[in-house]
Amino acid sequence: MVVNVKTWHEISNDSLSFEIVKTKHLPTGHYRFTKDGYPGGAHFVGTLAVPAMLYVLEGAIVYTIDGQEISLEAGDVAEFDSCKFICDVPIDRDVKFVRVVQLPEKFRK
Repeated sequence: MVVNVKTWHEISNDSLSFEIVKTKHLPTGHYRFTKDGYPGGAHFVGTLAVPAMLYVLEGAIVYTIDGQEISLEAGDVAEFDSCKFICDVPIDRDVKFVRVVQLPEKFRK
């Protein structure tokens, strides 16, 4: 399991937004961008089938991967390898994020 976590300000001086995240992944048409979120108290088990980047726009989220907790807050950027995980959102904080995955070559525009 490899998870790299940085703050958005280590990457860019721009304000963090869905639109700005899209400009950071080029060439256009090689990535899928998903704006998503979960309510406070959400808890589930999931799988990342492919590596992904997660940009936390608002709130907080905790991933547990191989017993290791990765706590992310607004302004954090995490790079995940494919993995199985447990996801928890603090009860008092909804979370909103952008997930970015590189498309397989046959699906690129």
